[in-house]
Amino acid sequence: MHSFAERCVKPDITVPAHDESSTYKKVAVASTFSPRFEQVLSEAGRIRERFGADLSLIYIGERNDETAKKFQEIFGRLQLPGDSPVHYGQGDAADGILRAIADNDVDLIVAGALEKQSALHPFLGNVARRLLREASCSVLLFTNPELKPKPLRRIVSSRTIPTSPTRISTNA
Repeated sequence: MHSFAERCVKPDITVPAHDESSTYKKVAVASTFSPRFEQVLSEAGRIRERFGADLSLIYIGERNDETAKKFQEIFGRLQLPGDSPVHYGQGDAADGILRAIADNDVDLIVAGALEKQSALHPFLGNVARRLLREASCSVLLFTNPELKPKPLRRIVSSRTIPTSPTRISTNA
């Protein structure tokens, strides 16, 4: 089995269109109607297709006919399943996204992330940082999403390491 990075980076590997062994069965997109939303959704569509996963959106904002129509138009333009559910939430964006991830058993959340500069050190915005730290699933952030996704060239991986020592006991 190929790792997540191998499946996304190497365009020449053969992965079944619907990989039954994939741990990513439910892919969700943290969505806004930002200028880069369609690019992030397009990238998520590629990931969904690669893993044969279900796609859903998480939108923290008002649920109304206008937003539903916008989502359907974008699904059509990107040739994504029109029956992909949209999970609506209210309140703080990070809290709402994290709640929707847990409530819907999401395996992989895809989101856009703006890199900000501070004293020559890049860092992520608050929502992206909280997703990385608190999400109960894998997180894939795109800082430069493409409408027509290209093979990924760089993947930065982060693993949470417990802050307190873990005690291991054995019975002899």
